[in-house]
Amino acid sequence: MLRYFFLSVLIISSHFAFSQRIENAKGVEKRNEVFAKEKSPHTASILSAAFPGAGHLYIGQWYKSAIIWAGIGGGIYAINFNSKLHKEHKQAYIARLDDDPNTNATGVYATADINSLKENMDFYRKNRDLSIILTSFGYVLNIIWATVDTHLLYFDISDDISLNIRPSLNYFDKPNTGITLALTLK
Repeated sequence: MLRYFFLSVLIISSHFAFSQRIENAKGVEKRNEVFAKEKSPHTASILSAAFPGAGHLYIGQWYKSAIIWAGIGGGIYAINFNSKLHKEHKQAYIARLDDDPNTNATGVYATADINSLKENMDFYRKNRDLSIILTSFGYVLNIIWATVDTHLLYFDISDDISLNIRPSLNYFDKPNTGITLALTLK
């Protein structure tokens, strides 16, 4: 009976034996999971390139994926909106210029001035092009952001980094006094 008691105490207490921290090769404590593998920045980059936001899902930062999806989704919406209005203004402009009575512009554009149609067509084309550039920039920024966040995931932010200022005495040819700055890194 005593043997079963010690065996049960050993099993129950062994649960607390695994609560130690694991450090990687540089001696930096892992912050996410105790027995997790380190996340690869290369894998985060590939995932973000394949599907925007997937790199942040890979490293467990889902809220940043939502920001990326909102930004790129808004950019795609702006591209479609400006493309649609550019196309409508362009068709109305061409219908006004061809001198064919069967192809007159209808609806909102029937009474519009030809100069305003041309200005609006150029305005929506410029906005469409700008939306394409900004959405592409957001896509590239998504890849860079996932890579940098993965690199910084295991960055040492402990209190072991210190800068000490202390007086020093150097003996070369003759004794010199001065100040020494010592930066101590872990």
